[in-house]
Amino acid sequence: MRGADTVARELIRTAVAKTYDTYFKDLNMQQGGCIWFELGGEIKLSDTASAHEVLEGLKNIQGLTDKLAPVGIKSKEKPEVLVSAAEFVLEGLHAHRRIGRSEERVFGAEKQPKRQGAPHLSAGTMSHRRCGIEDRTLVPVPNAVREPY
Repeated sequence: MRGADTVARELIRTAVAKTYDTYFKDLNMQQGGCIWFELGGEIKLSDTASAHEVLEGLKNIQGLTDKLAPVGIKSKEKPEVLVSAAEFVLEGLHAHRRIGRSEERVFGAEKQPKRQGAPHLSAGTMSHRRCGIEDRTLVPVPNAVREPY
């Protein structure tokens, strides 16, 4: 029942995104984490790690814990509260596809989806068939579909 699983995930993603927007819609999160992920930062949020351990990892994400004020969280809160709120922010960023998340709950840069059927293009191989242009110097196509001259 892969279809039902996909629908359920999309419903959850949409609900998280809407809830996130309630609190963080007008807040610039580029400085509060997105750039850290884009530069290669990753963090795994393990269910078995203590709140103190997870918080130490979250502190590496520059400005993240400082951006929790919209949900009423101050930087002096208990670690469990800080981790919970920070995880909500990460889930919200993931719901808006600003950062990626694996099934193992590793947050990182958003992976660009590979386009299905998009051929690998090689320089110097040209054809007019791709877009109806008569000039053979405009549109690169893969060697596999190159016309003989």
